[in-house]
Amino acid sequence: MSPFLLGGVGWYYTQVNGPASFSNTTSRFGLHAGAGLEVMLSKSLSLDGTYRYVWLESIGSKDANALDKTYKDSGSIITMALNFMF
Repeated sequence: MSPFLLGGVGWYYTQVNGPASFSNTTSRFGLHAGAGLEVMLSKSLSLDGTYRYVWLESIGSKDANALDKTYKDSGSIITMALNFMF
């Protein structure tokens, strides 16, 4: 088993559809940090799970310069993956 820490930046695409033909699509910058664990199942196969906490750029600061942006929207992401090494 191999535990690991992770962190980085991302560009998050969000599409919302609602009643009365409401539709809104945005792309926002975000930061994330988390931890995970990878388990080798064989020489070329592994299973991993990660937890990430994400801070997304507030819609109100989307067009602000980098120092004036705010990151009030946030949430958690949990993933599991089966990895093939070659």
